[in-house]
Amino acid sequence: MTRSRRRTQFETLWSNFEHRDPHGGVIHQDLLIGENRIGLSLHNNAFATTILNPLRSRWIEGDTAATQVRVMAGPLPDGTDEVVDLRSTSFSVDGCLYAVDDDGITFSYTPEATMLSMWDRQSQRGLFWIRELALLPSWEQSAPLIHLFHWISAHHGLALVHAAAVGCDGKGLLIIGPGGTGKSTSAIACLDAGWQYVSDDYTLISNTPVPKAINLYGAGKLSPSSVDYFPSLQRAVVAIRAEDDKTIFDFAAEFPHQIVNSLELVGVVFPHLGTAPQPAVRIASIVAAQALVPSTAFQLRAIRPETIGTIGAILRSLPCFSVELGTDRHEAPRQLKQILEEVG
Repeated sequence: MTRSRRRTQFETLWSNFEHRDPHGGVIHQDLLIGENRIGLSLHNNAFATTILNPLRSRWIEGDTAATQVRVMAGPLPDGTDEVVDLRSTSFSVDGCLYAVDDDGITFSYTPEATMLSMWDRQSQRGLFWIRELALLPSWEQSAPLIHLFHWISAHHGLALVHAAAVGCDGKGLLIIGPGGTGKSTSAIACLDAGWQYVSDDYTLISNTPVPKAINLYGAGKLSPSSVDYFPSLQRAVVAIRAEDDKTIFDFAAEFPHQIVNSLELVGVVFPHLGTAPQPAVRIASIVAAQALVPSTAFQLRAIRPETIGTIGAILRSLPCFSVELGTDRHEAPRQLKQILEEVG
């Protein structure tokens, strides 16, 4: 694919948004993510609700935003349907196609859902398109536009990582690890215990001027084996994900005072599930990087070099710990509080 063809495709899709069915309606919502304003424009009320609800904690009153994102669903007009040239892409392990071109446009295309994300770094414009709303994967419903936010954040000096973040009194811990290690369960147990909450799965991090975890989504999720441990959170349940039976929570709606914009990070924790809780053990930053970088690269498409640099800088600047969690999910806040007190 030539540079002119890639940019032509982007511009064709961008202008196509303006000429879609006018009866579908257009919803505009500005977001404040970190210190960056992002303007979302969405076709179709039902689609807008699905995308915007997990971002409720980031809503702000309309203002002029330098970064603009257009979100649409439905068939494309004749002549614009071939939005991806498969000969110029690479296959990832889960069948998603992705590529980064020298013309500054990044895209991620998921064939089974006919779903496309595109980001133009030069003009700071993003696009999300899916052929049918019914094909929207449930993981995209709990963490919408995640690839776009990953690329946009890197442009603004932030890194979106596969990690959780919780804390007390403005000081927080970054909880890392691949799925199944207890990351989300630990973070949600802390929320249940009254802690401040940034996220349980995807977190924005910044190293300037101090390490920080920054909120993006107000939705959380738990595996079926953990849901029953937290009956007080049941009122926040909004859905069950089809592909893995995880329960989705709308924490922004039910616990707005515990969702914080950011926490100053004072430590990094790599949890493990065991039979009994064990004291935390210091680990090297390279060990933490081996837990955080691969899981982030697997979850997010076309990971940016700036993201890797931010991750490395933060892990080198903070004490890192490994901690074994017991079978009682309510022990996690006590164990994490001990780490906070040690490093804080």
